[in-house]
Amino acid sequence: MSREAFFARIGLTSVTACVALATPGCSSNGEPSSQPSERVSLPAIVYKGGELLSVPRVVTVTFRGDPLAADLDAFGASIVSSAWWDTVRFERCASGGACVDDGPAGTSVQLSTDAPATFTDSDNGAPSTVQTWLLSAIDDGSLPPPAPAPSGAMSSTVYLIYLPGTTLVDFDGLMSCVPGGFSGYHNHVTLGQGQAVPYAIVSECTPPPPPSGSGMTPPTTLDTTTVTASHEILETATDPDGHSGFGMRLDRVDNWSWLDIVGGDEAADLCIDPFGMYQDMTQGVMGSRTFAVQRIWSDVSVAAGHDPCVPAPAGQVYFNAAPRTAFFVLDVGESTTFDVDAYADGPIPGWMLFAQDWSGSGGYLDLAIEGGQTSNAGPKIVVTAGQTLHVTASLTADPSDLPSGEADGALVSVSGSGSPPVAHYWPFAVMSREHATRIGLAVRKDRDGAPVRPPQALTALGLSGTTSR
Repeated sequence: MSREAFFARIGLTSVTACVALATPGCSSNGEPSSQPSERVSLPAIVYKGGELLSVPRVVTVTFRGDPLAADLDAFGASIVSSAWWDTVRFERCASGGACVDDGPAGTSVQLSTDAPATFTDSDNGAPSTVQTWLLSAIDDGSLPPPAPAPSGAMSSTVYLIYLPGTTLVDFDGLMSCVPGGFSGYHNHVTLGQGQAVPYAIVSECTPPPPPSGSGMTPPTTLDTTTVTASHEILETATDPDGHSGFGMRLDRVDNWSWLDIVGGDEAADLCIDPFGMYQDMTQGVMGSRTFAVQRIWSDVSVAAGHDPCVPAPAGQVYFNAAPRTAFFVLDVGESTTFDVDAYADGPIPGWMLFAQDWSGSGGYLDLAIEGGQTSNAGPKIVVTAGQTLHVTASLTADPSDLPSGEADGALVSVSGSGSPPVAHYWPFAVMSREHATRIGLAVRKDRDGAPVRPPQALTALGLSGTTSR
């Protein structure tokens, strides 16, 4: 879905006008509200038993004629020893083992060759011209060799490869710098002696403009490029093979809708701003420079009831609306009503809550909020911290034809008291009973009171995870 479609769904213009004009019923004084114990928990980033890069060594790679090369070299030189790095990596320690720590000063290589017009890559064993090129560049000395590691182990060297937006990268069918595509990813390749070497591809995509009427200053290409790079460096260090480091538990059905919305299960994925308002962007000091970097998911901040993405904006109150159930199995035509708790970590006026169908192009869920109004952005209501709402979801079509196999709804909270406005969301998922039966899903409660996904369902949906605690 395009950023514009996401932004249109929050009804920015009407919400901003409502709050700014103090329309009766549109604003009230809210008090800090603790998170109700009955509500669903935000996802946790857990350690899954794989390798970590305890001391990541960044090698910045740019091609001839890259106008950002000098800036990217400066960024890479200090990224893994910066204050931002210390903020986002300190929770990432293996159980009783290694932690992700600071790395040495990064090195850089400005190649004397042009970037290829196209690249292909894969993480499922398909042919990869990226990996062929990288192995060749290491072999012929164009790039420094990776730090040594035992056969089968992961090198601590991360090749951070920047490509111009004109280079089209095909990563297992996903394309770079196109709507619905990507701006970066991380992967690894195996050298001849069996050593695994991590790398990240960062495309210097032209940033789309902020949503119309948001009052935002457009970011530069350098801004969005370093945000993507910071995302990939953090995830490479904490989950270098992309599967067994730190990530969201995929065996918990309450997490499924988060996976559907953000498209990944790693610590940076969960903080991607689906509204296109660059709320996931912050500033980090790297040496004598300041660069745009991404905010990262923090379990510590979640446990304290604060904004899960750190560093959080200074002085900004975090607010959201949490469902007490976030996964439902319904027959087509069946409805369910569930409680939603509005909360905040400080005093805040009332904000607008929307209930929206975020399933593909929509048409799978019919949603209503008790006492709410209809709008072109879906049902809406003004809420205050501590208030409990009642939302009804009806499954109007079988979502088993969607890639996720389920419909995704979202509770969207918007405060228009600032410019730009601030938006948070909490997704939930609805699966048809027929599809749940077909994949062998049996919803049950674990010791934390949250439903879990059995292994056979993970396999049927092409996911991986663990059902152990």
